[in-house]
Parts: sequence; C-alpha cells; structure tokens
Amino acid sequence: KRREKLAALGTAGVLSYWAVKVLKHMIMSSVAWYIIAARTGAPPPTRWPAFLSVYASLYLAATPLQPVKFAIIAAMTPATDRLANSLSVRIGSSKGKAFVALLLVGSAAGAALWAAAVAFAGFMAGVPLW
Repeated sequence: KRREKLAALGTAGVLSYWAVKVLKHMIMSSVAWYIIAARTGAPPPTRWPAFLSVYASLYLAATPLQPVKFAIIAAMTPATDRLANSLSVRIGSSKGKAFVALLLVGSAAGAALWAAAVAFAGFMAGVPLW
C-alpha cells in the first residue's frame, strides 16, 4: 500500500524536487554574486572564474544540508499532488496536463525570482549587473 501511494506521488515528488533545487541554486548564485560584486567592485560576469569558485565553495558547504532538502521535498510532495489535483479539476483537464502547467508557471516564476535575486544582490553590493 505504501509503495502504491509513493508511486502515485511520483510526478509530484519530481516537481517538488525541481522546485527545491531551483530555490537552492537561486540562493547560492545570489550569495555568490553578492560576494564577488562586493569584494571586487565589478560585476561577476567580468570575474567569472572567481564567481564560479565562490559558487562551488557554497555548493560544497551546503552539502551537509542534503537531508534537510530531502525532508522539505518529502513535506512538499503531498501538497504539490493536491495542488495538481485541484488545478486539474479547475481547468477541466488531466492531472498530467496540470503538472505541465505547474512546471511552466513554476519555471517562469522561478526565472523571474532568480533574476530579481541576482539583481538585488548586485544592488546591495552597489555594482551593476553587467
């Protein structure tokens, strides 16, 4: 019974994993952007090797937090599944199409938030984006 329940939440689990992963990389890239911009006074694209070095360091530093990431994903998965169910009823379509819609909207929102986070990091450092 448990295995069937987990298999039924498979797509919701993947979508939850994707959302948490985007959030993690958004935070890490924004922090790395700020660190390089504040240290050098130049936009990170002009200091790409240094930016990648700081980003990699943050990525490695976040590795011990993997269990927390998976706990968040496990907690989000049922809510994501319920959201897909209610969206499929609301738009009168299949659950699969609801997941695609959530992925598309989530991608657009994630990209916008990521850009805003990087722009805010540059603003806080007092450095232009380019």
